[in-house]
Amino acid sequence: MGEPPRTRLTQPTPLITGMDPNVALFTAGLGTLILQLVTWNQVPVFLASSFAFIAATLGGLVAAGSVYTLLAGAVRLKGTGFIDRRLPPVVIGPVIVAIGLGLAQQGAERRAWRISATVGIPGG
Repeated sequence: MGEPPRTRLTQPTPLITGMDPNVALFTAGLGTLILQLVTWNQVPVFLASSFAFIAATLGGLVAAGSVYTLLAGAVRLKGTGFIDRRLPPVVIGPVIVAIGLGLAQQGAERRAWRISATVGIPGG
C-alpha cells in the first residue's frame, strides 16, 4: 500500500524549511535513540520530523557556538601557543588539503557551468 507514513512525513518538512533531508533523518533517528535510552526501550516509537528536528539542529549550533566561545576565551587567556603545540602545521596541512580536494570537483563543475553559460554553449 505504499511506503510507511514516517517516510512521507519526514521528507517534506526539511524541504519546506529549506534544510537538508539527511539532517531530518539523522536527527529523527538520534531523537529516537535518545527516547529509547531514556524510556529503557519501553516506548516503541519512531520520532518522525514534525519540525521537532529543527530544535535538535539548533541545539547543535548552540553547542558549536559554546565550544567556539570557550576556545576563544582560552586563546585570549593563554595565547595561541597551546593550539600550535596541539595542532602543528604537519597536522593542519593535510586536513586543509583533504578539504580542498573534496571541494575541487564542485568548483570545477561550477566553473565549467559559468563558462558555458557565458559563451552560450548549448547543453553545457
